[in-house]
Amino acid sequence: GGDPRDFAGRFGGARLTVVSTVDAYYYAHLSGVVVRDGERVARGQLVGFSGAANGVEHLHLGVLRGDPVA
Repeated sequence: GGDPRDFAGRFGGARLTVVSTVDAYYYAHLSGVVVRDGERVARGQLVGFSGAANGVEHLHLGVLRGDPVA
């Protein structure tokens, strides 16, 4: 989600969530996404490009391990 050309605000740039059978990985502030919705990705595969927000180049990465309710 998000617009890779709009880096204004807290969640500027594109956002991507990669989901495996047990974990999920969330990327924010991407300047571009190179995978498509529903595409299967492999370990080490390029999924997007780091971007910026509020004038500062950076990337946010969040990891959800397993079932948080359990």
